[in-house]
Formats: sequence, C-alpha cells, structure tokens
Amino acid sequence: MDLVRKTPGAGAVRRALAVLTEIGKADRGLSVSELVSRVSVTKPTAHRLVSVLIEEGFLAATGTPQVLRLGPMFLELAHAAWHDFDLRGAAVAELEKLAQISGHSALLLVPNGDQVICVEAIHGGERLRHVDVGSTASFRTSAAGQAIVAFSPGRHLLATESAPLTKARFYAIDDEQSSVGWRSVAAPVFNERSEPVAALSVTGPAHLLSIEQLHELAPEVLESARRRSSSPRHRKSCCRRRKHR
Repeated sequence: MDLVRKTPGAGAVRRALAVLTEIGKADRGLSVSELVSRVSVTKPTAHRLVSVLIEEGFLAATGTPQVLRLGPMFLELAHAAWHDFDLRGAAVAELEKLAQISGHSALLLVPNGDQVICVEAIHGGERLRHVDVGSTASFRTSAAGQAIVAFSPGRHLLATESAPLTKARFYAIDDEQSSVGWRSVAAPVFNERSEPVAALSVTGPAHLLSIEQLHELAPEVLESARRRSSSPRHRKSCCRRRKHR
C-alpha cells in the first residue's frame, strides 16, 4: 500500500490505519513479515505499531509465529457504527408516519455529549422548521432529552422535577422550555440492554400544537418508539402504559 502523505504530521496515524486495513482484508490474518511487505514499512516500525494496537485492543495476536487479526475494540466500534446506522434507517418509516399523522416535524435524536442531536428528520406540512438534522438541544429542557434522562441513572443530575412522571408514562412534554414558541412530545428508544439510546419526537409551533394535542399524539409516538426498541421488556411495558396527564 502506497502511504501518500497528505496531512503534515499524520504519518504515524496513516500507517496505523493502513495496518488495520490490511489485516481486516486478510481472512486468515497476517504475520508481521507479511504486513511489512503489504504496508511498506520497516519491520521495527511494524512491531511498534502492532504492539500499540494490541495494547489498545484494536488487534489480537495468536499462535507461533504470531498471526494478527482485528481485536475486540475494533469490532466493538464497528458494531456501534452499524447499530447507529440501523437505528436511523429503521426509524425513517416511523418518522414518516408520525409526520403524516401530526402534520408537524418528526425527529430522531440521540445523546451527544451534554446535549441531544437530531440525526434524522421528516417534516410535515410546516413551512417553518425549528429543528432539522444537526440541530442540538439541552437534556434538561427538551422533551427528547428528558425522555432519555428519565431512564438513564448515570444522567440523574440532568433530570427535572417531571422525571418521575416522564418515567411513569414513558414520554416527555416540552412546553416551550427548550425554545419559546415551540412544543414537542418525545418517547425513548431502548437498545437490547434496556438502555435509552435515542428518542422519537414530534415538534411544532406552540400556536398550532397545544398541550392537549401533545398528549393525544403521545400514544402514536410511544408506539413508534416501541417498534424501534430492541429491548423486549420495554417493548411490552410501553404497550401497557396509559396516558397520565
């Protein structure tokens, strides 16, 4: 592999990526000698790169002589990437349904540091759009953020006084707390370990979307979130919940 330098100072990173790429392509793994011939680095450099990647879990070495294969960390990150991709792809149909039913914007939001970020959006008949892909919102004030926080013990400091009610009814309401003139309702999406990894939300202008209408839309949002959840326990529990005003 020809390692063309494009970014100053990035040579070591580029060589490490080349090592991972070549080993990932090899069905039976590679020895260090084979790796040297494919990546065009010296043997001492290859040994240093391989040692660090093994220490960090990106490579695994087995047998004598050693055969290098992708390690658990690399596979874990790949799984996480595919999970996120699958979640977004699977959510589109639900978002389209929610947008059609409500006439407002239907969103998929995921945690991003100390905020939630919109990663998918389907807009209803609104000409004015408050949230779109890439928009962020606070955990404490947004319906999506509170829907996630209510089921996240590690984020309990971000919970508001309405957290117990949100947990009881499985959805959260934002009555212009996040942004004046806008309201939303959101429900959490759970992974196979029953952890909230996202939220489905419907949002719209406050003068077109009353609190009463948010509660009326809540069962639809809940049902969509239930279908997108990987946790059998939460798929069942969401179905049994009734609306609590």
